[in-house]
Amino acid sequence: MSINMPFNLYQLAYTSTSLHDFKKEDLTLLLNKSRSANMEASLTGVLLYKSDQFLQVLEGDKSKVTELFNKIKNDTRHYDVNIIFENSILVKTFPDWSMGLGISVEDEDLSKDPTCFNLVSIIPFCVRSLSTSSVLLKHLILFLNK
Repeated sequence: MSINMPFNLYQLAYTSTSLHDFKKEDLTLLLNKSRSANMEASLTGVLLYKSDQFLQVLEGDKSKVTELFNKIKNDTRHYDVNIIFENSILVKTFPDWSMGLGISVEDEDLSKDPTCFNLVSIIPFCVRSLSTSSVLLKHLILFLNK
Protein backbone atom coordinates (compact mmCIF):
# COMPACT_ATOMS: atom_id res chain seq x y z
CA MET A 1 0.00 0.00 0.00
CA SER A 2 1.49 3.35 -0.96
CA ILE A 3 0.79 6.60 0.80
CA ASN A 4 0.33 9.61 -1.45
CA MET A 5 2.23 12.53 0.05
CA PRO A 6 0.98 15.97 -0.99
CA PHE A 7 4.55 16.93 -1.91
CA ASN A 8 8.13 15.92 -1.33
CA LEU A 9 8.68 17.05 2.27
CA TYR A 10 12.16 18.31 2.93
CA GLN A 11 13.95 19.89 5.87
CA LEU A 12 17.02 22.11 5.69
CA ALA A 13 18.85 23.76 8.58
CA TYR A 14 21.64 26.29 8.33
CA THR A 15 23.68 28.60 10.52
CA SER A 16 24.95 32.07 9.74
CA THR A 17 26.47 35.14 11.37
CA SER A 18 24.69 38.48 11.26
CA LEU A 19 26.53 41.60 10.15
CA HIS A 20 25.00 43.61 12.98
CA ASP A 21 23.20 43.04 16.25
CA PHE A 22 19.53 42.45 15.53
CA LYS A 23 17.28 44.53 17.78
CA LYS A 24 13.70 43.67 18.69
CA GLU A 25 12.40 45.78 15.79
CA ASP A 26 14.72 44.04 13.31
CA LEU A 27 13.62 40.60 14.48
CA THR A 28 9.94 41.56 14.40
CA LEU A 29 10.24 42.88 10.84
CA LEU A 30 12.17 39.78 9.71
CA LEU A 31 9.65 37.51 11.41
CA ASN A 32 6.63 39.22 9.84
CA LYS A 33 8.12 39.13 6.34
CA SER A 34 9.19 35.49 6.76
CA ARG A 35 5.78 34.40 8.01
CA SER A 36 3.95 36.04 5.15
CA ALA A 37 6.22 34.55 2.47
CA ASN A 38 6.33 31.14 4.15
CA MET A 39 2.56 30.91 4.48
CA GLU A 40 2.21 31.67 0.78
CA ALA A 41 4.73 28.93 -0.08
CA SER A 42 3.38 26.44 2.53
CA LEU A 43 6.74 26.45 4.33
CA THR A 44 7.22 26.11 8.07
CA GLY A 45 10.18 26.33 10.41
CA VAL A 46 11.94 28.13 13.17
CA LEU A 47 14.61 30.83 13.42
CA LEU A 48 16.94 30.87 16.43
CA TYR A 49 18.96 33.98 17.24
CA LYS A 50 21.70 34.18 19.85
CA SER A 51 24.18 37.07 19.99
CA ASP A 52 25.12 37.47 16.33
CA GLN A 53 24.36 33.86 15.34
CA PHE A 54 21.37 32.44 13.48
CA LEU A 55 20.20 28.88 13.13
CA GLN A 56 17.18 28.40 10.91
CA VAL A 57 15.20 25.29 10.06
CA LEU A 58 13.04 25.37 6.91
CA GLU A 59 10.62 22.62 5.96
CA GLY A 60 8.20 22.00 3.14
CA ASP A 61 8.27 21.09 -0.53
CA LYS A 62 11.92 20.50 -1.52
CA SER A 63 11.88 22.87 -4.50
CA LYS A 64 10.37 25.68 -2.40
CA VAL A 65 12.79 25.13 0.49
CA THR A 66 15.72 25.15 -1.94
CA GLU A 67 14.44 28.26 -3.71
CA LEU A 68 14.06 30.12 -0.40
CA PHE A 69 17.45 29.01 0.87
CA ASN A 70 19.10 30.30 -2.32
CA LYS A 71 17.57 33.73 -1.59
CA ILE A 72 18.57 33.54 2.08
CA LYS A 73 22.20 32.66 1.40
CA ASN A 74 22.51 35.78 -0.78
CA ASP A 75 20.97 38.08 1.85
CA THR A 76 23.51 40.78 2.73
CA ARG A 77 22.44 40.97 6.40
CA HIS A 78 24.46 37.86 7.22
CA TYR A 79 27.50 35.86 6.11
CA ASP A 80 29.17 32.50 6.73
CA VAL A 81 25.97 30.67 5.71
CA ASN A 82 26.45 26.92 6.19
CA ILE A 83 23.98 24.10 5.71
CA ILE A 84 24.23 21.89 8.80
CA PHE A 85 21.42 19.46 8.01
CA GLU A 86 19.22 18.59 5.05
CA ASN A 87 17.06 15.57 4.49
CA SER A 88 13.76 14.31 3.14
CA ILE A 89 11.21 13.99 5.94
CA LEU A 90 7.86 12.29 6.38
CA VAL A 91 6.43 14.73 8.93
CA LYS A 92 7.20 18.37 9.71
CA THR A 93 8.74 19.18 13.09
CA PHE A 94 7.13 22.65 13.11
CA PRO A 95 3.84 22.08 11.22
CA ASP A 96 1.96 24.96 12.86
CA TRP A 97 4.69 27.59 12.60
CA SER A 98 5.05 29.62 9.42
CA MET A 99 8.14 30.81 11.31
CA GLY A 100 8.78 30.38 15.01
CA LEU A 101 11.39 32.57 16.71
CA GLY A 102 13.73 31.53 19.50
CA ILE A 103 15.67 34.29 21.24
CA SER A 104 18.17 34.26 24.08
CA VAL A 105 16.48 36.96 26.16
CA GLU A 106 12.90 37.37 27.22
CA ASP A 107 11.16 40.21 25.44
CA GLU A 108 7.74 41.11 26.73
CA ASP A 109 6.37 42.13 23.31
CA LEU A 110 7.70 39.04 21.55
CA SER A 111 6.68 36.71 24.38
CA LYS A 112 3.00 37.49 23.68
CA ASP A 113 3.35 35.61 20.40
CA PRO A 114 2.90 31.84 20.98
CA THR A 115 5.51 31.03 18.32
CA CYS A 116 8.18 33.18 20.02
CA PHE A 117 10.00 31.54 22.87
CA ASN A 118 13.16 31.48 24.93
CA LEU A 119 15.87 29.48 23.16
CA VAL A 120 16.21 26.83 25.83
CA SER A 121 12.63 25.63 25.31
CA ILE A 122 13.39 24.47 21.73
CA ILE A 123 15.08 21.27 22.94
CA PRO A 124 12.13 19.92 24.99
CA PHE A 125 9.80 20.90 22.12
CA CYS A 126 11.88 18.99 19.57
CA VAL A 127 12.30 15.99 21.87
CA ARG A 128 8.50 15.77 22.19
CA SER A 129 8.19 15.98 18.42
CA LEU A 130 8.93 12.47 17.28
CA SER A 131 9.73 13.79 13.81
CA THR A 132 12.90 15.63 14.91
CA SER A 133 16.00 13.83 13.68
CA SER A 134 18.82 13.13 16.13
CA VAL A 135 21.24 14.98 13.84
CA LEU A 136 19.12 18.14 13.88
CA LEU A 137 18.66 17.85 17.64
CA LYS A 138 22.46 17.61 18.06
CA HIS A 139 22.94 20.81 16.03
CA LEU A 140 20.32 22.63 18.07
CA ILE A 141 22.07 21.63 21.30
CA LEU A 142 25.47 22.71 19.93
CA PHE A 143 24.00 26.06 18.87
CA LEU A 144 22.59 26.67 22.35
CA ASN A 145 25.93 25.85 23.97
CA LYS A 146 28.00 28.27 21.86
